[in-house]
Amino acid sequence: MLALILALALLLLSCGGVSKSTNYNPTGIDYKIGSVKTRNTELKFLTATKKNESLKGILLLFPGGSGVCHFGTRSEMQSCGKTESNTVSLNGEIWVSYNFLARNVGRFAERGYLVVLPDMPEDVKSRFNGFNNKTVASAYRVGGDWDGDGSEESNDIIEDMGAILGSLSNSSYNLYLIGTSRGSLAVAYLSGNLTGVSGVVLTASVVSDSFSYCPSGSDFITCTSINSYKSRLLMVHHRDDGCLVSPYTEAKNTFNSLASSDKTFVTVRGGSEVSSNPCKGKTYHGFYGKDKEVVNAILDWIEGKAVPSDI
Repeated sequence: MLALILALALLLLSCGGVSKSTNYNPTGIDYKIGSVKTRNTELKFLTATKKNESLKGILLLFPGGSGVCHFGTRSEMQSCGKTESNTVSLNGEIWVSYNFLARNVGRFAERGYLVVLPDMPEDVKSRFNGFNNKTVASAYRVGGDWDGDGSEESNDIIEDMGAILGSLSNSSYNLYLIGTSRGSLAVAYLSGNLTGVSGVVLTASVVSDSFSYCPSGSDFITCTSINSYKSRLLMVHHRDDGCLVSPYTEAKNTFNSLASSDKTFVTVRGGSEVSSNPCKGKTYHGFYGKDKEVVNAILDWIEGKAVPSDI
């Protein structure tokens, strides 16, 4: 009987460990929501920094999905369709979604980085009503025709991210771009078009064009022009990623085709899959239950440390 009780206790502790690891919210982090004017529209962004800490660099994070409602204030919960149960509270007033990058802004900031999580600009969001959110948001991310006027808006996302960076008092620090799922489209596109990029990180990347996120007949490499980027690149992918647009085998094939002369691939194993939708954040696709290991691997790589090929 004692052995059974101990076994149950260990099981409960291990289950709680996944939740604690995933919802980790370190103390001493300063969270703020700011906005900038760009292209006659407005663009909001969330920042996270460790108080009284010397900065090591800037991390510009691009979450997945349509790119909206990954953060906000309590008064914005209802308009985003969010509740206490499907968000992570940062400081009682600001919340973030369960997207891998959004829920880990504090973990990234804890290591001494200025973390920036941009929203979609208001003019892009205004196109969502009556249109396919995925198509509009994805076209914006790769410099495509997101507003349907027949011509590509190739400079919009570049100008918008430049406006955010220009508004930061610490904009002279080394800049790293990190994207997950559909956010990887923005990172891949910006890598060769945004000046001052010290390294790029692609996680759970959208590498299959099953839902035409890229222009018809175009693959991830072609539509993002990522092969114009030749510097440091890290790709992180879960071996059991079940999302249709990010199969592991295609991710490896894409990685092998990248032109970067300094590229690293990390395979993630384990964790847990809570959501029934394999493309959501609480899945292998979102590295659920492996947050600490994946974030540490990314930051170790950024800092020039050796990272294991499997975590």
